[in-house]
Amino acid sequence: SAALIIILGFSIYANSMKGKFIRDDESLIRDNIYIKSWSKVLNCFKNDIAAGGRQRWNSYRPFQMLTYMIDYSLWKLDVRGYHLINIILHILTALAIYWFINLIYGDSLLALFTSALFVINPLHVEAVSYISGRADSLSALFLLLCLIFYIKLVGRKNVMLYILGVSP
Repeated sequence: SAALIIILGFSIYANSMKGKFIRDDESLIRDNIYIKSWSKVLNCFKNDIAAGGRQRWNSYRPFQMLTYMIDYSLWKLDVRGYHLINIILHILTALAIYWFINLIYGDSLLALFTSALFVINPLHVEAVSYISGRADSLSALFLLLCLIFYIKLVGRKNVMLYILGVSP
């Protein structure tokens, strides 16, 4: 079932890897001096997400900025790598949906159907194809993981599950 979700995700969104930096990507990534050096990593936690670029936003998203730093370390300004990471995040979110639905209902077929519907749903095109839309995938992924670990924690005395359930 995981293989099906992965195949669906890549087959639907692989075309987005041909895209370019557009709109907010330019300020958040291409022109952002803070993501281009790990010596500036603390700026992720001090400033708004676009502070190192040409714009200023009133939007504090340190984890998203950290993902751009990782991307820049791996790909520099090769936009295909950024798109690849967005596709992977979308697929991971779909797999987390599978895990969550299976945990709640104990029905792997329902979980597969739900996660497949999520991964192919055209409503997610902007979150996946638009690099700056990464915030949506990150939010959904971490919300689902928190819910999963919280559900697994209930009735157990496992400190690590508790930490994972409340961490993001």
